Amino acid sequence: MTLQQYLEQKHKLPPPIVAEMTKLFVEEIFYKGEFILKQGKISDKIYFVATGIVREFFSENENENENENENENENENEQTNWILGENEWIYQVSSFVMEQPSAYYIQAVEKVKAYYIKKRDYERLLQTNPILALLAIKIYEKYLLQLENRNTFHRLKTAKQRLIYFEKHQPDLANRVPQKMLASYINVSPSELSRIRAKRRKDA
Repeated sequence: MTLQQYLEQKHKLPPPIVAEMTKLFVEEIFYKGEFILKQGKISDKIYFVATGIVREFFSENENENENENENENENENEQTNWILGENEWIYQVSSFVMEQPSAYYIQAVEKVKAYYIKKRDYERLLQTNPILALLAIKIYEKYLLQLENRNTFHRLKTAKQRLIYFEKHQPDLANRVPQKMLASYINVSPSELSRIRAKRRKDA
């Protein structure tokens, strides 16, 4: 779904507003493993993901992530916080709001086509078009829902429960995310994730 289609179909914005808004967005392609945001940089753009998957993660070894095509060899000190796909708005919230260096990375899990708007243009757009304030609220609401789901996810006691929760709430992503990355997300080793999946297939 393109940004224009999303705004017209999902949020029912009038075509003149959509036309004015989309003029301020820039299309950008990120290839598998490429960083959308690096740790230490300020998140000053909001991205709409048209196609592909992105993740937010933290790494204790900052220098090990300088290679932008390293997602096949994620180091053992990475912790994946978010995995999100199409029709999602992506930005590192604390860095964006506070205008401080990000403690996290945002990375393309597969080839991503996204549209971004710079923070200054986004804020100016909201000031000049009050009707778009509702869109801003919807973006923030979606983030809060994601945060609530993430908190629920963390309260689950077993890796199997966390895997089932992920598959239930993001079924279109379950078979597209690399095993090692998904293991990081549910906080187990890749070998343990393999065992969990094998047992589920056997019990099915």
